[in-house]
Amino acid sequence: MLVAGPSCVPFAATGNRLAWDDERSSTFTATTDCVIDQANRKGSKFVAFVIENVSGLGDKPKGKRKSPLDEVLEGLHNGLKGWVIVAWKLNSCEFGVPQTRPRYYICGRKASAFEVPFPSHSPADFKIKGLSLKQILDPGLPSNLRQLTPKMKSNLAYYRREARKWASPGTIAACDVCRDPAKVRSPVLRVDGTVPTLTTKNHSLYVFEVGGTRFERFISNEERAVLQGFSPQVVANLPNPRKALGNAMTVPVVGLVMACVLSGMKR
Repeated sequence: MLVAGPSCVPFAATGNRLAWDDERSSTFTATTDCVIDQANRKGSKFVAFVIENVSGLGDKPKGKRKSPLDEVLEGLHNGLKGWVIVAWKLNSCEFGVPQTRPRYYICGRKASAFEVPFPSHSPADFKIKGLSLKQILDPGLPSNLRQLTPKMKSNLAYYRREARKWASPGTIAACDVCRDPAKVRSPVLRVDGTVPTLTTKNHSLYVFEVGGTRFERFISNEERAVLQGFSPQVVANLPNPRKALGNAMTVPVVGLVMACVLSGMKR
């Protein structure tokens, strides 16, 4: 089985969205070429794959008839005979993780290796009620307010004012204090129990209590790892929790995807 998360930059909303005209898209074509090559080798035991990427993969570029996702699926269908291929669009906040992360999971399985060729279940059949942002925070960590630059403090003041307009007192909110509210494409503030996508470079995710000061600090690496879906027990035993951080698959979601893909496999 192959599980891969090729570079998302050519298709991400925060990039230039050049799709296949971006040289970094070569990691995606290399992945699909690898899948087709492994599946068609004589005597191959290759039976399944999962390829993850951003939701922008499904958007049609201006003037184009097909989306990059359409083209990927077309190429896989042409190169894989006797395979069933599906594309599931899933958001990690619906599967136990308090983080907004909509992603496409392109999955394939060799029909002859399974009792039922098509997957019996989609991950969408298994919505999971999970942790809230408030539940994963350590209330004992000190405030980072003194570490904020004047610009960060100005941004934080804006987010505080906005949060009071439509969130009840005591709600835990998250915002990116480095992002100028006037220059973001969509609200960075979250008060619904989820937070924006985490990246290894973003250390400016700040939490605060609406109408209070109980939480007033950056999210720690340990908390960020739990937000990615790692259990607190696993995080506690990591020599460096920051190494668990990424910007691709969320642990519970990819586990559920793989369970659905591999269900019914012949022994």
